[in-house]
Amino acid sequence: ERVLRARAAGGRGHPSGFNYGRSPLALVMAPTRELAQQVCGEIETVAGALACVCVYGGVPMGPSCNALRSGIDAVIGTPGRIKDLAERGVLSLTDILFAALDEADQMLDMGFAEDMQEILGKCTRDDRQTCLFSATLPAWVREVAPTYMHTTPTIVDLVGDKSVAASTDVRHLAVPAPGPMRERVPTINDVVRMYASASGKVIIFCDTKAECDALATSEDLRFENKVLHGDIPQA
Repeated sequence: ERVLRARAAGGRGHPSGFNYGRSPLALVMAPTRELAQQVCGEIETVAGALACVCVYGGVPMGPSCNALRSGIDAVIGTPGRIKDLAERGVLSLTDILFAALDEADQMLDMGFAEDMQEILGKCTRDDRQTCLFSATLPAWVREVAPTYMHTTPTIVDLVGDKSVAASTDVRHLAVPAPGPMRERVPTINDVVRMYASASGKVIIFCDTKAECDALATSEDLRFENKVLHGDIPQA
């Protein structure tokens, strides 16, 4: 909203104005390219007046560099690529008015802490607003978060001490199935057969990539499946 107000003011509030080659006012960091793309799409939907660019690793830098040189209002991307563009001098962060960290707990847990600290260190506006969004708020995030903010942060907790933190519109079942994967597969077969329709689709989450592979290649799994994890090519 602050960025939109500045944009609607025709450049007032933006040190370089809204001209060709302007540096961004908004910065959003996300842990994965998929989430960055989703956030960028939402911003374009609700704030079409803003020129946005989504940056992430694994793709050529050329299009991102061209967009940044032309002038942009909001940058959304993963910390590694944002840091790389800033170090190359293509992305200036000195005008950032609003910075957001999406899935902050995941980024801090995934080893992005140094990159995020370096990036936010380049966002030098005194009136910058920084927001951390997180599905969970463990104690260590509460301790680390203030290091990324100018003042003591305000915590907005949408769950609080409610006895039921999960959605009440979704049915939850817990089926004990101890033992190694090969012993759990028959239970998985029974659960899928019982609760999924003939045309239904099912997502099964495992703790590790190795467990995903073990389940997908199990001769006892009776359903056509594909595995999806970090070792699978993006295509």
